[in-house]
Amino acid sequence: MDLPTTEQAEAPIPDEQAINVALLVDGDYLYRFRSLFAHMLVGLVDQPITVTLVSPDPQVAQSLPVGPAKVVEFKVPFWPWRYGRALDDLADTLRTERVNLIHACSGRSCWLAVDLARKLDIPFLITFNGLFQEECFLRVDRRLCGRLIGISEPICATLRDLYGKTNHSIEMIRPGCFIRGRTTDVPRPNTIVSVGNLTHGSGYDVLLRAVLDIRDRGHELLTVIFGRGPLEHSYHRWVNKHGLGSQVTFLPVLSNWEDVLRDVDFYVQPGSFNSLHAGPYEALAHGCPILAADDSALDILADGRTGYTFQTGNPRALADRLEEWLAGRLNWQELSAQSYMFARSELSLARSIEKLSACYRAVLAGTHV
Repeated sequence: MDLPTTEQAEAPIPDEQAINVALLVDGDYLYRFRSLFAHMLVGLVDQPITVTLVSPDPQVAQSLPVGPAKVVEFKVPFWPWRYGRALDDLADTLRTERVNLIHACSGRSCWLAVDLARKLDIPFLITFNGLFQEECFLRVDRRLCGRLIGISEPICATLRDLYGKTNHSIEMIRPGCFIRGRTTDVPRPNTIVSVGNLTHGSGYDVLLRAVLDIRDRGHELLTVIFGRGPLEHSYHRWVNKHGLGSQVTFLPVLSNWEDVLRDVDFYVQPGSFNSLHAGPYEALAHGCPILAADDSALDILADGRTGYTFQTGNPRALADRLEEWLAGRLNWQELSAQSYMFARSELSLARSIEKLSACYRAVLAGTHV
């Protein structure tokens, strides 16, 4: 009788498919999400993921912590008939880098993601960072689209309304942050900060009128506004006209603007928040509560826990909220602690990268639709 052999040939276990992803970004995305995208790059390059960054501005991209990621410049040609040739050249570059997955980091890049995916015959994903982006209303390729990702529940609800009757997979993945919390409790002036585009509908007229109201009520408040836009000079003139020059400071969006949040009491989102950006996420990661207009796509604000809402477009409503704090009628320390705890549980960079990596693996495994 033959004895069973102890050394039998085992079937080889296939290695998990390599992830070589091309991240597509545009100038608006890099302006609004620069810090959060930098966190994302740090998380991805720490994974067994090869990253190729396709950007219209390689200098901005190179200033990010790209690590071993390759940066490829791609600008949409001014003349439409040159687009096809430029697309072919970009596709050849991505083939050389063995890219097998495309991720448009914002809805503005989804048309390029679709064109590249068809050219290379590989799947793609799209992350939507705002409500009512015109790109949401484009038809996406059902064969190659792996995931539609929203960064908040209101955005995911919009995507389900638009694409729910198709078999696209819609997921929510919040941006990931480095959770820092409060580093000091030393006395400091009462300070609020906001980051955004100084345009019509941005709500900065509401914020400035609320600051004027607060001064007239006898409170001192420092306000720092990071941003640029067509109304910048108008706002400057208005501030000077009303004698608020010593209380309101306008600054460009510096590369390390989020460092000021460790010494700020509240982050203010003064207008409708249909186009999200990094500010509120970075604020909670620093234990800085939020005051936000109630008509927004912002779902990281739990009223009374991580901050407060006020009626959209109503300067007096915002001033009333600010006066509650300045008059000591709300527990700011508790709000700060709860903001930090929320960030730890919901905005963890490790959790965000884990979910994103799982999306990549699932799509490459053929579970995209």
